[in-house]
Amino acid sequence: MMNIIIGHHEMGNFQKQHNAEFQDLFLSFERAKTHKSTFSNKDVELHIPSGLKTLIKKEFPLKDSIERYLKGKGTSTDSITCVNKDDEFYLRLKVKVMELLFKPMLDITEKTIDTKFKDDMGSEIKCVCVIGGYANSPLVQKTVRKKFKLRTVVIPKNADLVVAKGAVYYGYKYHGKEM
Repeated sequence: MMNIIIGHHEMGNFQKQHNAEFQDLFLSFERAKTHKSTFSNKDVELHIPSGLKTLIKKEFPLKDSIERYLKGKGTSTDSITCVNKDDEFYLRLKVKVMELLFKPMLDITEKTIDTKFKDDMGSEIKCVCVIGGYANSPLVQKTVRKKFKLRTVVIPKNADLVVAKGAVYYGYKYHGKEM
């Protein structure tokens, strides 16, 4: 997402020069996209680390970059704002912008679902279990439920841990020793 808003070159430099801050920014975005409140008509604020702010140099080029991107997508430029709180810099995004940024991922999800359920076996499936990190995202849940209106959709709490727990169980059962 930040590559789209700020630019690939700038984000590449930021990652090379300020890797720890880059990782923090990445994790904050990951948390935002899977948090239930993100898509509940609340604005999302992403902290812009000081290293990135320094690379950008001024707030206006960043705001211009954001506005160009949004105009190209047909989205109002008031959907994203640059906020300065106590000398800390934030991007405040409306839900509409977050949905726009996730649309390519959701399109891939829908296409994958369509591909998997085209064969004859797809019609026999009565229940779908959604697991993994993205399963916590309200947009992914909405997309899957829409695609499977006539089937039972199960999304466990902490769906991201199901994969890890399954790997541990598999490793223990098939390759482990009795404890």
